Amino acid sequence: MKIRLGFVSNSSCSSFICQVSGDVAISGHDGGYDQYVATCAKGHEIFAAHILKDVKPSTVEQKREELAWCFAYCSDAFQPLSKEDKSKCKGEGRWEGDSVGDLSEADIEEVWDKLDRKAIEKIFNKDWEEYGIDGYPTYCCPICQFTTVSQDNVMAYLLAEKFGSSHIGRGLEIARKEIIEKFGDLKAFEEHLKKST
Repeated sequence: MKIRLGFVSNSSCSSFICQVSGDVAISGHDGGYDQYVATCAKGHEIFAAHILKDVKPSTVEQKREELAWCFAYCSDAFQPLSKEDKSKCKGEGRWEGDSVGDLSEADIEEVWDKLDRKAIEKIFNKDWEEYGIDGYPTYCCPICQFTTVSQDNVMAYLLAEKFGSSHIGRGLEIARKEIIEKFGDLKAFEEHLKKST
């Protein structure tokens, strides 16, 4: 008999844990989750409803990130560009033959100012909730913008406070042993937690 630990997926379902709420989304036979999910450019996996709305990039680096995202996900944003400007585009993530990351600040500003904001806002404010999306810009991520703290980071903080930052991994094991020794069974532990809140 095989016992599987950790993430288990088969052809019928899989699950997703939101790093903001800790809630779980389940996929069905069609492969779609029961809630729309999204992953930011740094890999934070959240429900699309948590994406920060009505925010715009304010720095050149944020505009660079939005341009890279537009090349990958929102080609409609480039419709207002002139034929000359469009001829400079060399496909996904390319401008005048350079990667978006290598563009000068002046080039970033020039192209960004010409983008179709309505096409971008449609996806940012509507399509994410309808479809979810991967690679959305970090300026829209509540974890990256530190408007919330992921459950993993809360746990790391608590362990670092109790055991020191260099012992977080070891601290988790120590905390598990301490809980088992102190309470003896799950019921006693749960009762303690109820009294503490």
